[in-house]
Amino acid sequence: MKTVYIAGCYRSAHGANGIHDNIEKARTAAIAFWRLGCCVICPHMNSSFMDGAVNDKAFLNGGLELLRRSDMVYFLKGWQKSSGSRLEHDEASLCGKEIEYEGDADTEKYIRLDTLNEMLYEFKKLNENTYLKKKMAVITNSIDRIKTVEIPIEK
Repeated sequence: MKTVYIAGCYRSAHGANGIHDNIEKARTAAIAFWRLGCCVICPHMNSSFMDGAVNDKAFLNGGLELLRRSDMVYFLKGWQKSSGSRLEHDEASLCGKEIEYEGDADTEKYIRLDTLNEMLYEFKKLNENTYLKKKMAVITNSIDRIKTVEIPIEK
């Protein structure tokens, strides 16, 4: 099972509301990777609203230790604005971790597949109806075609 570490801004100039928004962005990404069958480390959730419980460096160092134990690091949009995320990026690079970025076409393909699979699951629950069975067959065929499309990655 692949272990994915979610990296991105935690602190915010907008106070608690901004922190909440950043936690929700990380949580959304974590859910998508869990649904893809990955084990996810989401430091945003691990230490949410624990500001002041210990020195910030303790959280940052703990996060770096968890990052070292992961297989892949997924950087949320805007990560460059965060000094902690920049440290995480440096550490991931030094450790030779697989790095993916939110918005990258290949990574987004997998997250879109998660959404399509969720839709397929919902349709399967409703398959007693003949009309829905026909629609479900069309959607299933579309999903199968999408899954086989290779999206080139430009580096």
